[in-house]
Amino acid sequence: MFGFFGKRETRNTLDLLGDGDEVDLLQESEEVFGVRFEQEDVADLVNLGQLRDLIGRKLDGAPNFDPVWALLLRVVREHTRIRGSLDRETTLISED
Repeated sequence: MFGFFGKRETRNTLDLLGDGDEVDLLQESEEVFGVRFEQEDVADLVNLGQLRDLIGRKLDGAPNFDPVWALLLRVVREHTRIRGSLDRETTLISED
């Protein structure tokens, strides 16, 4: 499906086996960075440098992208399981 199956160094690999974990990696990258990948974007990806460059190109048209905010949202979502809308006014502790 993706180019992740090209020849790779076994000493320096994520060891993605093509069982869906490469799709998970791409979907999580889309979520964290707020971008969308098309099949043609990812078809020839082989290494993390290429994925980083792809994300960089996607973000080039997003001058308001805040990497700290994106990573903070990622941490919050992992620890709270909240998937709904979050913004800078979202409180940490319920006022109930």
